[in-house]
Amino acid sequence: MDIVATLKNFEEIPELIHLGADVFLLESETYTRAAKYPFSLEKIIEIAKILRKKRKKTYVLLNTFIHEQDIEGIRAFLFALDKSKVDAFVCYDFSLIIIAKALKMEQRIIYQPGTMNTHPKDMSVFRDLGIRGITISREITFAEICEFFQEKDQLELSLSGHGYQEMFYSIRKLLESFMISQKNQEFSLDPDDFYQIREKQRPDSFFPIVEDRFGTQIYRGKKLSSFEFIEWMEPYLKDFFIERRFISDQEYYASIEAYKLKEYEQFTNKYGIEYDTGFFMQKTEKIKGDL
Repeated sequence: MDIVATLKNFEEIPELIHLGADVFLLESETYTRAAKYPFSLEKIIEIAKILRKKRKKTYVLLNTFIHEQDIEGIRAFLFALDKSKVDAFVCYDFSLIIIAKALKMEQRIIYQPGTMNTHPKDMSVFRDLGIRGITISREITFAEICEFFQEKDQLELSLSGHGYQEMFYSIRKLLESFMISQKNQEFSLDPDDFYQIREKQRPDSFFPIVEDRFGTQIYRGKKLSSFEFIEWMEPYLKDFFIERRFISDQEYYASIEAYKLKEYEQFTNKYGIEYDTGFFMQKTEKIKGDL
């Protein structure tokens, strides 16, 4: 199982290698929403070549919706990276699979649509499409995740198993609309600004919210930890994504080291109160058929 870490800047590469990162996830200036550390196309190509020499893999996160007017741009983007040392593209929109297939690049696609990959039988569809792998949804239980491991389809399986997990995405500018309604003149979309929302039904829970030109993203109130389950999943997972948003560099480095060394107690003692196990042992509140 490879540890996938989000790269902050070029200077950070030696530190992440030292901590045990196997794969470096790069955010794109053009096709990554809620990007905290975006890189230009030219910089992605440069970093990928450097990482290949260090025997490390490079993934590029492409998690925007692709509209008709975006097709030519994303096709040119993928084509420009075709000859580079990028190992895979982590994609949110299904249309990227079709675009990549037309460019004969489908074997470099990891389909990561958030909440969508919940049933192991769907893997036969993705196998027929010829993509590299899928990221299992984190809205299903550990038992349901294990059902994926019993399938015989030759697809790489991955999981986003640590850090803040996105639970909602809309192309609408919800935060901006709210601020306008409140006549808040100091509202800013600076990526370093930190906003949270709270529901009336859950007054003690605060949910991080981010808005950019692609829309609005809302995250779970607690950070996710997979320490209790990772040993059971490791033989079946090709990649394990450690999310970085809203987490300090020190805590992020500590999480990579904890999973790599399989030493969790020190991390839990220091940061554990901010984490839970998500839906590993409980189903989501609403299931199919509920009203």
